[in-house]
Amino acid sequence: MALLIVFIQTFALRAQDDARAKIAALEKKLRANPKQFDWGVHNELRHLYSAIDPKKSFHHCDVILLHRPMDGYILDILGARGWADDPGAAAERLLASATKYPQFKFVSAACWLKSAELLASDKTRGRALLKQIAAMKGTGLDHYRTAAAARLAALDRPITRAPWTIPVLVVNYFPLTADKQKIDIKVTSNVGAPLKTIAAKCKRMTQETIAALESGSRFRPYRDAKAGPSLKYKVVGEITFYEPVPHHLKKKNYTDYNKIMRRINVKDWIEQKGVREIWIWGYHSKQIAPVESNMASVHGNVSNSHRDPFDLPILKHTYTVHHYNYERGASMAVHNHLHQIEAVMRHHGGELWKRFEGKPGAWRAGNCHFPVNGKSDYDYANKAHVESDIEDWRPEGFGKKQKINCDRWNGDDMKWYVYWMQAIPGAANGLTFQNRPLSNWWEFLGDYDQAVRRKTKLTD
Repeated sequence: MALLIVFIQTFALRAQDDARAKIAALEKKLRANPKQFDWGVHNELRHLYSAIDPKKSFHHCDVILLHRPMDGYILDILGARGWADDPGAAAERLLASATKYPQFKFVSAACWLKSAELLASDKTRGRALLKQIAAMKGTGLDHYRTAAAARLAALDRPITRAPWTIPVLVVNYFPLTADKQKIDIKVTSNVGAPLKTIAAKCKRMTQETIAALESGSRFRPYRDAKAGPSLKYKVVGEITFYEPVPHHLKKKNYTDYNKIMRRINVKDWIEQKGVREIWIWGYHSKQIAPVESNMASVHGNVSNSHRDPFDLPILKHTYTVHHYNYERGASMAVHNHLHQIEAVMRHHGGELWKRFEGKPGAWRAGNCHFPVNGKSDYDYANKAHVESDIEDWRPEGFGKKQKINCDRWNGDDMKWYVYWMQAIPGAANGLTFQNRPLSNWWEFLGDYDQAVRRKTKLTD
């Protein structure tokens, strides 16, 4: 027995020595790159220190939560794991972590914020935690303070219902030639038309985009001509810059969206004037490419983008930026919106959304790139017929099928987009799944903050 104890002690000392050697190498790496955040290095140090120096382990959690607010893995480590089964117990573990080392403000803020979410049924306690976060002092805490303020504002907010009106701010970027008469093709790479022509085209395409999106949010109007839209769009402002789209200094071919948002005073538009979408008319040049959709939200960036949590200012309300290309037509602007619908619904829709889309070779409703008979991306003019239940889609697969090919949407991409959207369960859809009625799925696009706050499901 004595030999066994000695062996165990020796093994433990060696393991500790190995850990210290790894720590030294990783700490050296951090010192060599002080301005570069490396999640993997900090997380490994968090793990190695956990058995040697818990305070230093928390320090690395703090660094990660500074650079990646509400990082799910770190919150699990701090006590959130298993929250779905017992949210109250998870909240208590997080609250203990929040106060263990008070100097680590990002750990405290993240743990309090997650706890407030888990204690949603206890409004008094949740409100107190949110007020605590909103009052925190210190640099770098803006995301947490904003998130807390947003959730405080939402606590007593009445529930909104369809049709949801989405206020839109339109931003135009028209770089001009020296005579101020034409779009500068040296900047855009492909557009050199007269300014008046492009300005008029953008106004027309804005209205065409609105018409398509509103029509698309009508549930199966080909069966019920009185079906109303679940979404309405209202342009509440327009700002035009006669200059190039600002280029990000550090990211190749990337637009500096933060610079645009500062220039237009986005905080005022979102928090005071109620804007929920910003539509940018620009171009796709040799030097710069637009991001089709980009979300800024205290709930995380769910969009058709790089999902960088810091490339747009986070404000009290979620807003989405759509960046269009005026070289193309309005159908490509609507195309951007379909990818945003897909991003949001794939994130929140789970198995039901998968059943809605189907899969290659067995499409149900299809998606932006693939119509129901699609064999490849953008196969909108495919004449081949398939048996499809898109017009009578039901989650459990009992919809009436009919032969369909591109003639149903005249082989036109815009008409496919509208037709596809009209299959999405909307207002008074009358559908059920496992004996539960389907909700109006457009809530995720019409009032994203509400949908997240209410934990809206695809079934009521």
